[in-house]
Parts: sequence; structure tokens; C-alpha cells
Amino acid sequence: MKRVSIILSVIIVLLVLVACQNNTPAESSSIDSPPGNGNDLHKGKYITADRLAWIILNDDYKFEFQRSVGTSYRPAGTYHIEDDILTLLAHDSDDYSEYFIFRINDGQLIFESGEPQGMAIVEEGTVFMCIQE
Repeated sequence: MKRVSIILSVIIVLLVLVACQNNTPAESSSIDSPPGNGNDLHKGKYITADRLAWIILNDDYKFEFQRSVGTSYRPAGTYHIEDDILTLLAHDSDDYSEYFIFRINDGQLIFESGEPQGMAIVEEGTVFMCIQE
């Protein structure tokens, strides 16, 4: 009986040690603290100065992008942040048929490029500013 008690104690100690092990991922990009030079990017709605285009960034790394009030198609999908670059990946079935790239600068998004070419509608250099809702 004493032997079983010792074995159970050892197993419990090992389980506790394994459960307390640090399982931090290598490097991740959080919307609240993207990597790079520390520019702040927050979830929420970003609009252009003329209010004709906007982007909504959600907590779950999903987005919706209204490129112009003159279009009925709104690309939607997932996004990621790396080195102060925000990339929107529009989902079409299981592939990414479009993507849009923005530079993050002082909490603003600056449109860099989109694919397929000519489909972006937004001009290069267009600034999207975060608004509080």
C-alpha cells in the first residue's frame, strides 16, 4: 500500500509540473501590440477622410472592407500583422482570391497595394483613420 501511495504521489507531482510548464508560442502578432516599431493598431472601424471607404477589423482576426460606396461587393476574410504591415486576405471558397496590403503608421492604415491588380479601387497612399464607435 505504501508503494502505491508513493507512485501516485510521484505521478501527481509530474502532472503538476507538466501543467505549469510555460507554453508561450514563439512569436505572435496581436492586434493590440503589433511587432515592429510599436505603432498602435486597434480593432474597430477605419475610414478614409471622405468617408467613402472603410475597413472593420474584428477581435477574431476577421475583416470587412468597403472599398467604395459605388461597389456592392465587400471583400471579407481574415487578416494578419507582420512588421507593421497589415494584410487582408479575402476568402473565396477555400482560397484567397484577393489580398490588400496596408502599412501601419501611428495607428493609421495606409493602402499600399492589392491583388488582383485593378480590383483594389482604392488609390495607393490612401489613409484610413480609426474612429470610435
